[in-house]
Amino acid sequence: MRSIDLALWLWHRRYVGCLLAGVFLIGISLSVGPQSAAAKPGYSIHPASKYRVFSVHGTHGSDVSVSVSPGGVAEVLVLQLRKSGLVEYRARGSYTHNHVQVRFPRLGRLDMSWRPSGKPEVSREPQGDCEGRKALVQQGVFVGNFSFRGEQNYTQAKVKRVEGRTIQTFREVCKGTDAGPQPAALPEEILTADNLGSGGRSIGFQAWSKTEWGSRLEGFEAVLIEQRRNLEIRRTTFAGGEPVAGQFRFDNHAQTALVAPPSPFHGSAELANSSSVPWTGDLSASFIGVGQVPLAGPGFNAKLTHKGAELMPLGS
Repeated sequence: MRSIDLALWLWHRRYVGCLLAGVFLIGISLSVGPQSAAAKPGYSIHPASKYRVFSVHGTHGSDVSVSVSPGGVAEVLVLQLRKSGLVEYRARGSYTHNHVQVRFPRLGRLDMSWRPSGKPEVSREPQGDCEGRKALVQQGVFVGNFSFRGEQNYTQAKVKRVEGRTIQTFREVCKGTDAGPQPAALPEEILTADNLGSGGRSIGFQAWSKTEWGSRLEGFEAVLIEQRRNLEIRRTTFAGGEPVAGQFRFDNHAQTALVAPPSPFHGSAELANSSSVPWTGDLSASFIGVGQVPLAGPGFNAKLTHKGAELMPLGS
């Protein structure tokens, strides 16, 4: 199977596409989600926001981006493309007079001051299927200390001085649920399975199929969300590309489906509405910092959606 550009098949995750393009506009997806209550059908509204962000290289091939909102919420996003996964950490601290202090329990801390340089400039980020005023970007540096160590030592990052940006976005009205350089086609088939679990832990899985730019594509994504004291962790594993026989089969009339995704997924799962346990199998995924996690069996709910449904972020 030919590998697909991550920014394409994870199109609904704007921060990933921007990260790969070198435009570090992360934080939007976590800090402020799409507000579609006042939008007409098929559109969403992205409210204005303001945050600061920097990026460093971590160990083991990791790209680490950190964003801070004026309210003192800091987010660390760790992307490991070679493992087809990313992890987001969100914690609240203090942010006064351009100085931020945030602790990520048992993982690290952020204690840095922001020093702007120059005037804000209009962003060059393509708006694609969104309308509204473009974001303003101001360059500067963070000075102080940032140190982070991922679970099972999957990455480490330390920095005392690093270039960064202040980004101020304005209200945008977008076609669909998110922005992109070009309008994206809606999936024609979506299979969603989730397990809300207990103890602050939930699991989600999606498989989808659609035609994009003349090519048939399939995508698979699993999300593991953990809620701890003053810390939210969201782990994502993904795979996708041109269809391979047997990876995603479905029957809309019978509302049945079978998935057998490629690595980093393992095993398969079947949706059979006639069964007392409709979502069964040995399907699992390897999450960065955790390892293998089951994605099927008792406790999971699953459904198959046909034609033009919005591909929503898992766990939202």
